[in-house]
Amino acid sequence: MTVSFYNRGKNAKKIKILFIEDLPTDVELAERTLKKAGLSFIYRTVETEREYRKELKEFAPDIIISDYKMPNFDGMNALKIAIKETPATPFIVLTGSMNEEIAVECMKQGAWDYVIKENIIRLPFAVSEALKLKEIKLEKIAAEEKLKESEEKYRAAFLTSPDAVNINKLDGAYVDINRGFTRLTGYTKENVIGKLSSEIDIWAIPSDREKLIDGLKKYGYVSNLESIFRCKDGSLKTALMSASLITINGEPHILSITRDITEAKKTQMLLAESEEKFRRLVMDDLTGDFISTPEGKFILVNPALANILGFDSMDELMQTNLLSLYKNPEDRFKLLNELKAKKKLENYEITVLRKDGKEINVVENIVGEFDDKGNLIQLKGYLYDITERKKSEREIKKLNRVYAVLSSINEVIVRVKDKQILLEEACRIAVEKGNFKLAWVGIREEKNNKVIPVAFAGDSKDYLDSLSINLNDDKEKQGPFGRVIDKGVRAIVNNIAEDLSMLPWREKALKSGYNSVGSFPIKIFGKTIGAFNIYAAETDFFDEAELKLFDELAEDISFAVEYIETETSKKKYEESLRESESKNRAILDAIPDMVFLIDAKGNFIDYKAPSDSDLYTRRNNIIGKNLKDILPKEVSEMIFRNIEKTLELGTIQTFEYALTLAGSVQYYEARMACSDKENLVVVVRNITDRKRSEEELRKLLRAVEQSPASVVITDTNGFIQYVNEKFCEVTGYEKEEVIGLKPNVLKSGYHDSFFYENLWNTILSGEEWHGEILNKKKNGELYWESASISPVFDNNENITHFVAVKEDITEKKKMVEELIKAKEEAEVSEKIKTEFLSQMSHEIRTPINVIIGNLSLIREDLCNQIDATACELFDGIDLSVKRIMRTIDLILNMSEIQTNSYKPIFRTIDLKTDILNKIIEEFKTQAKNKNLGLYLDCLVEDTKLIGDEYSITQIFANLMDNAIKYTHKGKIDIIIDRNYEGELTAQVRDTGIGMSREFIADIFKPFTQEERGYTRTYEGNGLGLALVKRYCEINNISIEVESEKGKGSLFRLVFKKKPVLL
Repeated sequence: MTVSFYNRGKNAKKIKILFIEDLPTDVELAERTLKKAGLSFIYRTVETEREYRKELKEFAPDIIISDYKMPNFDGMNALKIAIKETPATPFIVLTGSMNEEIAVECMKQGAWDYVIKENIIRLPFAVSEALKLKEIKLEKIAAEEKLKESEEKYRAAFLTSPDAVNINKLDGAYVDINRGFTRLTGYTKENVIGKLSSEIDIWAIPSDREKLIDGLKKYGYVSNLESIFRCKDGSLKTALMSASLITINGEPHILSITRDITEAKKTQMLLAESEEKFRRLVMDDLTGDFISTPEGKFILVNPALANILGFDSMDELMQTNLLSLYKNPEDRFKLLNELKAKKKLENYEITVLRKDGKEINVVENIVGEFDDKGNLIQLKGYLYDITERKKSEREIKKLNRVYAVLSSINEVIVRVKDKQILLEEACRIAVEKGNFKLAWVGIREEKNNKVIPVAFAGDSKDYLDSLSINLNDDKEKQGPFGRVIDKGVRAIVNNIAEDLSMLPWREKALKSGYNSVGSFPIKIFGKTIGAFNIYAAETDFFDEAELKLFDELAEDISFAVEYIETETSKKKYEESLRESESKNRAILDAIPDMVFLIDAKGNFIDYKAPSDSDLYTRRNNIIGKNLKDILPKEVSEMIFRNIEKTLELGTIQTFEYALTLAGSVQYYEARMACSDKENLVVVVRNITDRKRSEEELRKLLRAVEQSPASVVITDTNGFIQYVNEKFCEVTGYEKEEVIGLKPNVLKSGYHDSFFYENLWNTILSGEEWHGEILNKKKNGELYWESASISPVFDNNENITHFVAVKEDITEKKKMVEELIKAKEEAEVSEKIKTEFLSQMSHEIRTPINVIIGNLSLIREDLCNQIDATACELFDGIDLSVKRIMRTIDLILNMSEIQTNSYKPIFRTIDLKTDILNKIIEEFKTQAKNKNLGLYLDCLVEDTKLIGDEYSITQIFANLMDNAIKYTHKGKIDIIIDRNYEGELTAQVRDTGIGMSREFIADIFKPFTQEERGYTRTYEGNGLGLALVKRYCEINNISIEVESEKGKGSLFRLVFKKKPVLL
């Protein structure tokens, strides 16, 4: 046994090496090699098994280096002992000779490495690697010990966990379960160990196990997977499962922890159902539901409340304080005080403000919520809009007032025959019965053309004294009264405070409590002689319903005044009537309508009709006859009913009826008025054409209603008057919800004010507006519309309405956006491809060019110092590097074409001078090295063409490279000529090995060679001719191949007139 010590560094750690070797010289060689490598070690040498076993215990080596075969001992036995006694100690076989079979056997038996003594320079590396591996094994052993301890702790947690814990193989077979698993499912270990989960049918939803497996494969763990499990007794339980992949004995397993949430799930579902019922009750309620604080902060609102108050959404309303919605903030405090006193309020009426500032009347029902100290902390309730009802009530009250006036004055008309008394009574009745502030009658004084009050009633002293209306003054000084007398039509001022026509009398009118006034003409024989003026305390008192009644009242007063004056001068009137009878007859004859004079019993007294009328007949055929004798029963009965109304009310009655003449239905309109107390005048007009027009209009309306496009009609202020069914279908609004609103109920907020300003300017100028608008549906969903908005004109070319025809183009917009996005992504992808190819070309070629440059320098420095054989090695390296460069060029060029990154530049080039002369010069050295002839033969003078110079150069470079590569003797010819069509041609002909006919069919396919595999005769990757074909296609060059095995190949190129890409 030999002991030695080596320490290169003072503080270096010493490695203990045990050599098993019978030759000291071999130990010295190993020692010297290890020292040279800088290893710090001590070592001992043994030759026998006894010495070996002793040193294993006493020396405790860090590593063992043994010869394979010795006279008294051998390496394989030493290896077996080491494995048994000290398995963590590296064992390296160091032997003089060893074939592959022995080396493999050593490694199989457990040797850590083997080193041939002829290659002993590898020993330091083997020692270092073995020691590193030893450290790893020792760490692994320590880790296994810790794992064992951890497993014991895990086992305790596994068994005592209240949750179900189970371990399965990947196929679902159970390996272990805990007591929690048994409590959850009813299965014991005996029931499940070794069985698949599918065998016991524990997954009520099999797809959940697939989700578990997918999650484990993707992430390695799954958290809180909710599933339903089938227990042993068949019951179902809902549980949350978390699982992760663990390794047991080198095999992957699934560790699952499952918690029973069945009861919690039931509670959660009951709670969710309760919440959903409450939410539906509130959200679907047609009344405006709310919960708020006393300070006015909303806690809950429903869609109906937002709609009633004119807000676009519940969120917008939630941001609004209730106080801002009260017209008078005092009303809010009054409500709170009453609620605190009564605890709840029922049918509480109040006026509030919508978002747009419009006043609405609502009824509220509120319950207060109070704390232990009696403080109001919350208000819960609902409200509904009664604005229209209030408006109707006010309208009815107004109409009742007017009807009372009309009825009472008509009674006076019947019994009073004095003009002054009649006018005074009319004013009194208006004030007393109609509750008007003032009524007066002004008559035009012919002498000085002034309006003089002749009768009045009400609080009028100061105001009437201030009235001075001279019809000779400017119009603005005459007020509405002068306008009535001048024009003979009513004049209405619904807001005295703002109407300029009342400026001369505004101050006193307002002081007297007058806010609106209506002035109605009094006419005698068609001439306006004065005006009946009525003042109301309310603003906007006079609307269409009242105005019709007042017009009728003015007509009745006019009729009565006219009648009184007529009776007073009856004789004169009768004389005048007789004198004008012939004139009136002429007038009647000139009227294009039919005119009948009948008595109260329906007898015809007189008759006049144009000769071309469809009802024309001789007078003697109708005079003296009764309606019943001439007209159908239903028509005559209708006329009798209107006779009664006309005589009873004394007003003009208008009605329609139909007659069938010559098989055709004709429609007529009749206007009936009292001629005197007993007789009536009936004017009849054929309205068949008008009826047909109305029918056409109805058809048009039906077409609009059934239109596939949304149609909206507004007035000139933008208030919606009509929408069709398609509008409701698209927006989700009912017609009743939007009529009277503006289209901005659909406003999404996407467009700026300039967009809408341009729209309004366009249509107000009389032009049609076209465009796309992003709007918002009732449910808040956004959608695009293509809209066409047109103005509607009356006969005077005044704009009366606007019509919008709109189409939902949301899906079209999405499709366009997706196409644009796809195009942009494709362009980005194309740019990335181009940049990648450019960078790859740079990154690959740069280091290879460095290799070529450095190789050239080394070659110049060393070739004079080494023999010719060694110098030939540089030639081999140079050829290999160039082969790599060519392969890289081919791959990058093919990638450029396949990714459409190659951008050809077409221009006029000379095939001979610009390309082929350079090709000949480039390849002449290679041809000379192989003793091949290389010739260019040009048979035409003009060799110019239009093409991409780079790609055409590459075509001939690849063809020339192949020709030289596959030709061992002979020559290569390039011939330029023109064919019979005048097209430029080029042939590349060689005397090489040629190709089989079968291979020619696949010659232009990428990566195709006639000889394949690592034993093929010729180098290459099969991309050259594939590139040639693609470059030919780019330049519109047709390429043909002729070849015969053993005789050579011919490639013929025909240049077409223009490249395909031009």
